[in-house]
Parts: sequence; structure tokens; C-alpha cells
Amino acid sequence: MTEQNDLVLYEVTDRVATLTMNRPDRGNVYNWDLADALNKALEKADADDEVRVVIVTGAGKYFCVGMDINAFGDLGNETAETIGGWTRDGGGTTALQILRMVKPVIMAMNGSAAGIGMTMTLGADIRIAAEGGKYAMPFTRRAIAPEACSTWILPRIVGITQALEWVMTGRTFSAQEGKDGRLFSYVVPADQVLAKARELAADIVENTSPISVAASRQMLWRGLGFDSPWDGHRQESEAIIRLVGGPDGTEGAKAFQEKREAVFASTISDDYEFEWPRWPERPADVEQK
Repeated sequence: MTEQNDLVLYEVTDRVATLTMNRPDRGNVYNWDLADALNKALEKADADDEVRVVIVTGAGKYFCVGMDINAFGDLGNETAETIGGWTRDGGGTTALQILRMVKPVIMAMNGSAAGIGMTMTLGADIRIAAEGGKYAMPFTRRAIAPEACSTWILPRIVGITQALEWVMTGRTFSAQEGKDGRLFSYVVPADQVLAKARELAADIVENTSPISVAASRQMLWRGLGFDSPWDGHRQESEAIIRLVGGPDGTEGAKAFQEKREAVFASTISDDYEFEWPRWPERPADVEQK
């Protein structure tokens, strides 16, 4: 199934939704319209029980070369939300949409990425970079600030020292340096990036339980904010009891005993019964203008 949108192409094949940013003539440069289209596509995929994994990629040579320079100073329309009294950062809306999902998200970064083109990927579970691609977070070189929740996410991925060096210098770095710094999971030739993403997605689709993956994704991200291992123990105890007694837990145990591949039939809409709020929870100071 393929759906056409001027800004984001939406295709579902073999239970994998591929979202393609579609501004190849502009290097998939980001603006409010693209942010809105991508956010809606991500939300749609997350709500569809037929979708198990989401891949985000770019049309053409680049993944995303950053924010549309013509959008600098454009703080959104009259209906834009505020946080703490300030108009919400557009990149942050995308990062938070990705973070709150229960479906795995893979960034198939088919080419170079800069600024928001880099930071919008940080909430994803796997980032695949293209050999020869150039990557940067050049905010200090444009006299602006990091965005897309990157000041919270980036140090948790690569460590504070590496995050500070990349952000303070704003310099361009290679795909291999990004992998060495734990930013990228894989570096492959540009024409193999999407294939690698689909390979990883297929492994998830064919071998894992939808509700177990959903719970695990939310648990790991939630755990980054815990004060104590007791908090992890608390949520894990609930998760184990709920999953073991559910349809996939029963099938998983039976398949193991029978020495065969499990056939998981759960869906998020019917079988995901956890009582904890969807993470990250929406704070009280987010308001409509």
C-alpha cells in the first residue's frame, strides 16, 4: 500500500511503514509543513496494528540538510502550541512524536544530514548512516541553539563529552566518526541504507511479539529518568506478569517447548494493557495559543 503526499510518501509493505521525506530538489530541507506531515504520518503508523516497524528516509541524494533558511524567524501560525510561554520548537514536536511511539523507529539516513536533519533522528531506536555522508549539528555556527530535544537525548546516547564537542564546535563529521561515537548503529554504502533498514525491520516483524516490543521500547526510554534501580524493578515486575500471562507469552513458551518458531498474534489495540502513562507524559505548561 502506497499513499502519495506532496511532502511525505507513506508506504506499507510486509508490515513495515516507510515514510519518505519528499523534497529532493531542496535536500529534504525541513519546515513547519514537513514537520506537520511527518508527525501525522508517524502517528498514523503507530496507531495501525498492521504496522510493526517504521522506517524514515529521504528522497534523493540527501536525508535532510536542515531547517529551511527561509523559515528562520517563522515561529508558527496562530494555532501553534506554546511550552513555558514560548512557541514550541518544530523539531521538538517531531522528536517527541517519535519518542512516545510504541513501534520501533529506524532512521535510514540515505545521505548527509545537518541541524534538525540530524537531531530529529535522536528519538529513533536505530540510525543507519551512509558511507561518504556528512553530518553536523552546526547550531553555534548559525548563532542559534540546539533543538528537537537534543540537549536531553544526545548526551544519553553518546555521552556528555562527545555531545559537547560536536555541538560546541558545530563541525561536520563523517559517518564512521558518528558510528565510533555511538550515534549510528550501522554505516553502509548509500545505496544499501534502505535495504539494511528493511533487513532489520524484517527481523523484528518475523521474530518478535508486538506487545513485548512496545513494552520494552517504552520501558527503556522511561528508565532513563528513573532515580533508582527499584523503579526499573517495579515496572519490570509488572511487565513480566502481564506478558507471561498474555497470548504471546503463552505462545512463546509453547513454541520454545515444541522447538518451533513462535507465531505471535497480539495487537497493540487489543493486548497492550499496561497502566503506566505513555512516555513522555505531556507537561502542564504546554498550551494552545
